[in-house]
Amino acid sequence: MIEVPNGILTPEEASESARKPAEELTLSFKNISLDSAGLILELDVLVNFDVKPRLERLMRERLIKSLGNISDVKFNYFYDESYGDNKQPTSGVTIKPAEKPQTNNNGIILGKRITMAETSYENLAEISGARTKVAVSGNVFEMEIKDTKKKNFWVMTLIINKGPQAVAVKAFIKSKQDYDNVNESISKGDEIIAQGDIRYDEYIHENVMIANNINKAVKHTRKETYEGQKRVELHAHTRMSENDGFNDVEEMVMQAADWGQPAIAITDHGVVQSFPDAANTAKKLAKKGKNIKILYGMEGYLYPDDDAYDENGNINLSKKRNTYHIILIAKNLTGLKNLYKIVSYTHIDYFYRRPQLPRKVLDKYKEGLIIGSACEAGEVFQAVLKGASDDELLNIASYYDYLEIQPLGNNHFLINSDRYPHVTSKQDLIDMNMKIVEIGDKLGNQ
Repeated sequence: MIEVPNGILTPEEASESARKPAEELTLSFKNISLDSAGLILELDVLVNFDVKPRLERLMRERLIKSLGNISDVKFNYFYDESYGDNKQPTSGVTIKPAEKPQTNNNGIILGKRITMAETSYENLAEISGARTKVAVSGNVFEMEIKDTKKKNFWVMTLIINKGPQAVAVKAFIKSKQDYDNVNESISKGDEIIAQGDIRYDEYIHENVMIANNINKAVKHTRKETYEGQKRVELHAHTRMSENDGFNDVEEMVMQAADWGQPAIAITDHGVVQSFPDAANTAKKLAKKGKNIKILYGMEGYLYPDDDAYDENGNINLSKKRNTYHIILIAKNLTGLKNLYKIVSYTHIDYFYRRPQLPRKVLDKYKEGLIIGSACEAGEVFQAVLKGASDDELLNIASYYDYLEIQPLGNNHFLINSDRYPHVTSKQDLIDMNMKIVEIGDKLGNQ
């Protein structure tokens, strides 16, 4: 008997997945609880068949959508031993905890077992078109399987990532058996390793892997072991940042708290829609004894407005000039109020392709705000990149409350870029970061 809340699973869906009549199946929610943070729902489920990943994914998505205030669902399966060959339950059912049965393919999702060493994402562009077999691994955050006009032929596209880097993996599925195995074995959030060659895809205009083999990979969870002072992230994007973030703010806040970080800044591009969810997550964590402070911020687009005003005092934003990324973090309620004003003005009065922030407007409303120099698209880094003198750098950097340097991987794209031919090595990136540190030290000693 299928005993779950309405809208979570139908008997027909369970029957199709198990490939047995619904009346022969048992799937019943027996115990429901929340984790210590109050954000992950934990369910004890009595079953008499192997719940495939596809079916579990369906229940998880519907439960999250139905409840609204949870971020994930964990299923604990208990198998009904009374379900025998005659498929008739007997009295005195015994329930025991057991792991879900493992598939008999030993982690092979498509093709053969992968034994070769992995290639880093940074090196894939160099291999493109060489028809050299490589292997990459990552977390699946997008998945699509398209049917074709050809019988028993499907095209699967996976987008996998490691941190901020991602790669597209395409595979051609050529049998119904492989289709069923892939569909049941892969879901969003899974860790996989794929092997194939790298080619330039004319359709999506980027390098992709054409995979022959795909295996399950062990999902590694980073543990924070450093016992000293914990870092605080001052530049973080959620999915509210257009084309520059895919993280749920709840997950980000929970992860920072799990790592013992005392605070985290939410700095989406030009918007502040993640603030309520961030605040609610911190509030729930506090009730469970995990205290983390939310730093409310935004990454803006600073418009250098020198000589950009007409005789009536109106600014001409269509006058072509580069904008710079800039981090704004509220340090008190005055700053938060001014941040909201800046968001409103940049979207209503100064929007040209993006919400632009004239420096004159920032100067008017910067009370209560901490101003950071942002990433490689920031004013300070761009000045370093273009070879500004120390005096020029000191003058530019003095506008900011703190200077930001980023991991070398974030700026790796600058190496051998047509726009910056003088950046040719990792050492060049290190030198630019050290120049920013040097400028910060000089300003700090003034």
